[in-house]
Amino acid sequence: MVGKIFADFGAKVFKIEHPTKEDSSKTLGKDQSYYEFLNSNKSVLKLDLNASGDRKTFETYLKTSDLVIEGFKEDTKIKLGLTLSHLQFINPRISLLSIKGYPPGSSRKDWPGHDLNFQGASGLIDYLGYGVSMPLAQQFTSQRAAFLALSTLEHLRLSPYEQGKQIEINLVDSLRDAFSLQINELKVTGVKSTLFTQYPASYRLYRTKDGQITVAAVEVKYWESFLEGIGKLHLIDKQLSKDPKIIGEIQSVLIDHPTSYWMELFSQNPCCVDQVRGVLDPLD
Repeated sequence: MVGKIFADFGAKVFKIEHPTKEDSSKTLGKDQSYYEFLNSNKSVLKLDLNASGDRKTFETYLKTSDLVIEGFKEDTKIKLGLTLSHLQFINPRISLLSIKGYPPGSSRKDWPGHDLNFQGASGLIDYLGYGVSMPLAQQFTSQRAAFLALSTLEHLRLSPYEQGKQIEINLVDSLRDAFSLQINELKVTGVKSTLFTQYPASYRLYRTKDGQITVAAVEVKYWESFLEGIGKLHLIDKQLSKDPKIIGEIQSVLIDHPTSYWMELFSQNPCCVDQVRGVLDPLD
């Protein structure tokens, strides 16, 4: 995913694939759409880094490259000559981004894993009470890694006499950073915040006559505007209520009109209310 981020923003990215071993992402799903998505805008090079001829070709590319991205176990990385010292023997200015699943000091540092494993190891599943089918750890880590790599490359651009850097990141810690605010609150208070896991009246999905809307009126002024719009100002002190009767009272109003009615109403005085769109529907 990190390489895709760079490629999508215009960088020249080469993906190395073994000449005879099929890329694992091609076997995910019913077709190769996942593989094609990950590798759009990249150039694929079929190279066996243990073969002398292919190794020389790889080293030719290294001479003019800024960054190598890898996610191998440590012993495999050494075997393939992908340590920073190996790479900088060819190009002293090159940097190495190493992406691992688990933290380097963990007993699991060389374990294989996938997103659900990292959600469990990070504490996210314990916090939410469920796992998320979307690849959250991969997404958060990729964006964070791209930012770290870009910052490093910009530093090197401004420091022409420095050697390239080692950049290390792992999916478990990246995911923990994504909900660090909630982790800190738990450490301080000893209580899990329920704002985002057990939804109060002011922060939840509501059904309309033909769909759903999201209400996220966290600030009092927006909660007041929302209640004014639905004619329920007497509930002003119930912003954090999880009482089914309170939620039901609001729901009974919203269900009477289609989504378009409510969107037109709240577009005149935006108060953190929006519609739930289909994943393929355009944002107007």
